[in-house]
Amino acid sequence: GLADYETRFPKLSAAGGNYARLWMSNEPLEHGKNGLGQYDLANAWYFDQVLDLAARHGIRCMMALGTYGEFTTGGFFNEGQWPINPYNKANGGPAATPADFWTDIQARAFYRRRLRYLIARYGAETSLAFWEFWNETDAPAPWVAEMATYLKQNDPYRHLITNSYSTTGNPA
Repeated sequence: GLADYETRFPKLSAAGGNYARLWMSNEPLEHGKNGLGQYDLANAWYFDQVLDLAARHGIRCMMALGTYGEFTTGGFFNEGQWPINPYNKANGGPAATPADFWTDIQARAFYRRRLRYLIARYGAETSLAFWEFWNETDAPAPWVAEMATYLKQNDPYRHLITNSYSTTGNPA
């Protein structure tokens, strides 16, 4: 929660640290309760506060927008979130399977819409250093290229863009 950041950011800064990675998947903008395209304003406010706190302590943040758990079920840590993922057709989304998320036209349009919202809400934050699409998700290269192009065309602050994969290969 926010109290953790209120404790850790001052300590990180005092020790000379200036970087943190924030996972939006822990407080998602879109989730099963609200539905696809309906942003949770309480969770958005939470990240407003975290980024403001980071700025006060001279910390630059990588905003990890998603993680592999969103496309799995079960998992070693029970991190599988596909059953409640708002992109899942069972929850009113456009994707019948996790693989459909990457190719479905409507899913990609909703994701670009989310990126537009993120740029508008957080883009001017001085503590935001860069966007990370996924943590340990083998996002197909064409999807990453499309979304990175969208960010580059629409983020007036020109934040760095990254992605982390779970394999060493080059996803098709």
